[in-house]
Amino acid sequence: MRLAVHLDGADTLARRLRATRLDEHAIAAAAAVPIAVRARVVVPKDTGRLMRSIHVEAWSADTVAVVASAPYASQVAYGGPSNPRPVPFMEIAVTTGGSAVTAAAEREVTAELHAGGLL
Repeated sequence: MRLAVHLDGADTLARRLRATRLDEHAIAAAAAVPIAVRARVVVPKDTGRLMRSIHVEAWSADTVAVVASAPYASQVAYGGPSNPRPVPFMEIAVTTGGSAVTAAAEREVTAELHAGGLL
């Protein structure tokens, strides 16, 4: 037994999908922003310098990172001689920001599909 299905416009859709190149960097950057925002909220604040050092940084065409560039960031996150009570602020940001990350990536993909005429 066979069932044949013909989808009108499938060839046009396939051409448009090939022509629309999703910008992986833009999607990754959009997903990273909520993590950076959440990290700024949960990081311990004394002077605010560590909080202000948290940012999204491009590492390659399709890789971004959330970075805390203050020189003592790892001491705050993982502890050390001057900090016996670590606060793993990046891990907290990642584990508590999941739905915001997914929503940001979804919005970016949707915007690119709209721009490509697919939605």
